[in-house]
Amino acid sequence: MKPADWFYDSVAFAVQKGLFSGTSDTTFSTNEPMTRAMLVTVL
Repeated sequence: MKPADWFYDSVAFAVQKGLFSGTSDTTFSTNEPMTRAMLVTVL
């Protein structure tokens, strides 16, 4: 994820507020498909 990506600000906001976490401590895999487990966690 780069600051020039259209979704960067939204992802940064969600992570800062604790709404989402990345796929590791240093990555947020925005181009990877969402699994059922990820969806359940979001809900």
